[in-house]
Amino acid sequence: MFEDITQFPFVVELEKNWQVIRDEMVAVRNQGFIDWPEKSLLQVDAGWTTFGLYAFGQKQKPNCLLCPRTTALVEAIPGMTMAGFSRLLPGTHIKPHVGYDGYSRYILRLHLGLETNELCALRVGDETRTLTDGSIIIFNDTVEHEAWNRGTEARTILFLDFKNPRYKFHILNPILSVEFVEFVKTVRWPEMSLRERLAFRFWQLVNLTRKIPPAGYSPQANKKINGKNKNHNGLTK
Repeated sequence: MFEDITQFPFVVELEKNWQVIRDEMVAVRNQGFIDWPEKSLLQVDAGWTTFGLYAFGQKQKPNCLLCPRTTALVEAIPGMTMAGFSRLLPGTHIKPHVGYDGYSRYILRLHLGLETNELCALRVGDETRTLTDGSIIIFNDTVEHEAWNRGTEARTILFLDFKNPRYKFHILNPILSVEFVEFVKTVRWPEMSLRERLAFRFWQLVNLTRKIPPAGYSPQANKKINGKNKNHNGLTK
């Protein structure tokens, strides 16, 4: 479920520089943050915003220029594929879900607390943990998880994905959700670089015959856990 962070030496630099990262986040938190497109994962339609630095290996150059020290820190992490800031407003609850097939199994996800309170938490499988400012947790995105902020202040973290060392030579092919694909086509497309557009077109070609799933749903995960109790979303309890 949760990983032993001492197995990943790079966390030392992130912990040492967490205030540097927080200060750059604070400088941009009133600009550039966007609503996470998978609204069906939320109890209400709003409350979860992100500021991307890397998306599936694609550098978000304008955002990276605004956060140069954070960018340098995440780029130094072996196998980093995704990085950015994630904010949950007070009262926001991200429903139980799992990561994308073709991707989540082969990465590990890291959260670094930047603005936290004791009423924020993350449940992964049967274990729930809280983050404090400057602390780090790492977990497996294939395991059902949910997050919430029941406090009165926003909760903000640095989140990043890096290749799971247990799968060293696997090409990542995330099976994105219907909502995320629609977001790329209608919102992100005008501002995407030529490289990003080509990468997305290639992804569409590779996944031409696949049925695009709803957000937070994994056919592979459901098949793997067949026979266990499931919640109302069809995911394991």
